[in-house]
Amino acid sequence: MTYKGATYKLQLWDTAGQEKFKSLVPNYIRDAHCAVFVYDIARAETFRSIDSWVELFRNYKNDQAVMILVGNKADMGVGR
Repeated sequence: MTYKGATYKLQLWDTAGQEKFKSLVPNYIRDAHCAVFVYDIARAETFRSIDSWVELFRNYKNDQAVMILVGNKADMGVGR
């Protein structure tokens, strides 16, 4: 994508919060400038697990990287 004369590369990796993918994450986030952490608003355990993913990102990220937290599935209704 090009924006204001600069080219940006966007890669989205959906690990579905699975622990088996944590060993692969450092390879993909080392040069990342941004991370979007998504949790299911109807499942509290998905929110609680965000801390471990944020910590992993902090250990390997670019110093100028930005982190964004997004609550997902609002359209599904909380607690369904």
